[in-house]
Amino acid sequence: MQKKQQVQEERTYGPTVDKEFFDDLTALFAKHPEARGKYAISALTEKENLQVDYGRQYGVTRIEDGRMITEFYDLDAPRAAGGRRCCKWIDEGGPRCVEYCYILL
Repeated sequence: MQKKQQVQEERTYGPTVDKEFFDDLTALFAKHPEARGKYAISALTEKENLQVDYGRQYGVTRIEDGRMITEFYDLDAPRAAGGRRCCKWIDEGGPRCVEYCYILL
């Protein structure tokens, strides 16, 4: 059996790269502990890996067979109605939704 090759990539995001931001975030969660279990910080790696442009696209995430699947659509594409909630925002002088998640009941 061959071992998978480990690819070293230079990190351009995360708490070691953006230490001051994450320090401020830690202080913010300490100020608002009720929000700690509701939110997580996510690097927008899909911008690089999938060449997603949140200026003209949005994502829709669903759960299928125990996997989370996200598909990206142009902003001017028709949007499905009902059963979805915003689950990822970016800051553009205020929060803007860039990803919707379907809610399964």
